[in-house]
Amino acid sequence: MKPSPASRRYFQTAEVPIPDDLLERVFGSEPLSDGEHFQDRVKLSPADLARVAARQRRAERKIPAGAVDIIKTWPANVSARTVAHIFRPHIFGEQGWSEYYFTLGRGKPQKPIGRLFFTWRGRILGSFIVDRVVINDGSLPRLSHLDGEESDWQIKPDRWVAICCCDCVPLKERVFMGGFRGWRYFSLQEFKETPESRFRW
Repeated sequence: MKPSPASRRYFQTAEVPIPDDLLERVFGSEPLSDGEHFQDRVKLSPADLARVAARQRRAERKIPAGAVDIIKTWPANVSARTVAHIFRPHIFGEQGWSEYYFTLGRGKPQKPIGRLFFTWRGRILGSFIVDRVVINDGSLPRLSHLDGEESDWQIKPDRWVAICCCDCVPLKERVFMGGFRGWRYFSLQEFKETPESRFRW
């Protein structure tokens, strides 16, 4: 994941901490407090928000016909505050990160990928639009922490990587799914018909 310079500056002077127990409100439509919704805290101008929405629409139009979705597990040991910073940067008044990099391992998906969903601590948070899937031949940028420092964790050579160009599209309905290793092909509509989707295990 590669934050923009503006994001790096913000994370050093954050003004709106998100407590762990408010994470699902960040991703859903419930009030944050006293009737305030997360949209009320967005600090971007209407013009900026319009550009963000236009970028999202352009990305959606690029999803190829016949593309399928996949799902991965976001590490449970990552705090809710960090997840909110990474997945929903607009709450904090930022344009969002330029690109997100998610490793898929040594196996390349056999079908074109449209969206990459994430489950975290038993709940599906939302999805990213996949721009392209590439192999790490050494040309990918080095990954950074939220504060801009280079991360100790880097994508290993010869691993396939899904590169997503827009922020997470939150799943506002409550759909539950336990964690697992690797990635799976996924259909949200089909999964919602299963008992597992209705209970946090």
